[in-house]
Amino acid sequence: MITCFICCNNSEYLLKLTNSVISSNPGIKLTGFSNKLSEQCLNYCNETKPNIIIATNDFHVFLQNWLTFDYLKINISQTNDLTTKKICNTIKKFIQDSTYSHKLNISNFRKEIYNKLQNLGFNFSLCGTQYLLDYIIYLRTYPSSKPSYENILNAIAEKHNTNIQTIHWNIHTSIDEMCKYTSENFRKNVYGTPSNININSILKVFSETY
Repeated sequence: MITCFICCNNSEYLLKLTNSVISSNPGIKLTGFSNKLSEQCLNYCNETKPNIIIATNDFHVFLQNWLTFDYLKINISQTNDLTTKKICNTIKKFIQDSTYSHKLNISNFRKEIYNKLQNLGFNFSLCGTQYLLDYIIYLRTYPSSKPSYENILNAIAEKHNTNIQTIHWNIHTSIDEMCKYTSENFRKNVYGTPSNININSILKVFSETY
């Protein structure tokens, strides 16, 4: 389901636009709307991460400095029926372009995984952490194919122009470094054990995410 948030300081037009967007695009879910950019509104957007944000240009300029995810930006150039029609048609095209929306979701998913790996103590100055990120992203991108460990490493190796052995070694080096710089209690709380942590241990932590 494609999600959308609308923000416009013209309350009367905001209501008309909201009704038009919903009625003309049944394949969209409106996460919310607002006539001002309050801190609560910004926090809500960062939490819900709508695929589309419809707003006036001044609002978009402000939003790009506060929001931490990728989204389709649709501008409210004027508060009239022609603008409303253009916005509804843009949304319709976006919904039909599943490839674009999929890439947008993957981009935001990548940011989430990146931040979570950092919070787990992984060091992104190590290429193994980047490979680990790619591994998790691959599982999200091709969930139905159920690829083997070797197949995923091969895909990552091709992406980075290296070999499977290098990918494997660097991922495990990254995991070892994480274990070296985190406490036993931390690892026990996260992975259920303070030692013998491997890539499957990491994937279990992310299983609810992908």
